[in-house]
Amino acid sequence: MRVTNRARGSPRWYKAIGRDARYGAHWGPGPEVLKVKISTCIETLSEEEDEIRSLSDDQNIVLGFAEDSPETNYLPAADWLANRIGSCLEAWRSRRVHDFGPDLKVLPILRRVGACSSTSWEWERLTVSLQHRKGIDYELQYRKRFPFLADTLSALEKQSELTGLSSTFGIEKFYLNGAGDFCQGGPQGDNGLSGRKLVVDHYGPAVPIGGGALCGKDPHKIDRVGPLRARQLAKRLCKTHGEPVRVRLGWSPGEAEPFLVEAHLRATGGWQELAVNQLPPRDWFGIDVIFRDLDLGIVDWPKVALSGYFQNPDLPWES
Repeated sequence: MRVTNRARGSPRWYKAIGRDARYGAHWGPGPEVLKVKISTCIETLSEEEDEIRSLSDDQNIVLGFAEDSPETNYLPAADWLANRIGSCLEAWRSRRVHDFGPDLKVLPILRRVGACSSTSWEWERLTVSLQHRKGIDYELQYRKRFPFLADTLSALEKQSELTGLSSTFGIEKFYLNGAGDFCQGGPQGDNGLSGRKLVVDHYGPAVPIGGGALCGKDPHKIDRVGPLRARQLAKRLCKTHGEPVRVRLGWSPGEAEPFLVEAHLRATGGWQELAVNQLPPRDWFGIDVIFRDLDLGIVDWPKVALSGYFQNPDLPWES
């Protein structure tokens, strides 16, 4: 029999997550005040439950995507950039924790110019929302953040060779805390996170995401194993063909393997479907097979959720 980690329900676990997100002290709610009203225990599965765990308990169609862009780990440039800017801002904020809080949102809008080897990027807008303490002057926030972001984009351009990240960015392209004061953040400020969280977990708003809910699911659920396998296949096909790839997988309840397996290349004439003999065998997509192949039972899911599911090339489904 196996042990399920369908939920990590202990109050200690939730409080540790709150501390990792840097709530407490200056920014509420403090982990010490969190209360778990319903706790689902980690438990040993019965023999009957263990036998059906390899079967889908829901219907779902999930999507995987890969862009022909090794410098951004085969992700759309804006999605990769949002992650990197967010990480840099968090590092910057952690040195100024008295002034700036842990709630942070980044939305980069860029336009591709040129073609083929002469491709470069031009900024349309960089929208940033960052929680701050009461009383910080709005102009002072601009003066503190704009030079940091300009330096960050210069470093990211050198790292990624995405030409134009630095040279086309100016104060007129920077949109900061557009709704006004952002003093109240976190779950006390806005708990309507599901739609935006799905976009953040996947490939950004320009790419369909399917039904995969990657955060907070048992790693046997098709919401998790499906999108991870779809991303793995899309990335492999993208490397082989040198074109953007979109993979779709679909399950019905009671199935171990998907009824739908298809992959499309984005070529000059539009999306073109690959033949079945160009795809892995159907059993490669079995729930148990994916779980074992990707060692999903030992993945540090909180760490992955913080850093991004498709941003780290060392993760097992990124191979």
